[in-house]
Amino acid sequence: MPGAYLRVVEPGGIRACDPVEIVHGPDHNVTVALVFGATTLESDLLPRLQGADVPIEETWELVRRRTTT
Repeated sequence: MPGAYLRVVEPGGIRACDPVEIVHGPDHNVTVALVFGATTLESDLLPRLQGADVPIEETWELVRRRTTT
């Protein structure tokens, strides 16, 4: 299942239950899973992508083609 990517800011050890800090999050509710679903089998979800900053131009072209009347 698709999800978020993480990066190591400072190398070191980590254990179960150590805190994880989210430093940046988008101001929309579009997830990688939503983009994946909308662009594969659930095209009725495509209009929900229009308010998000989806970085792949091919995705936006697909959204435009499938949501234009």
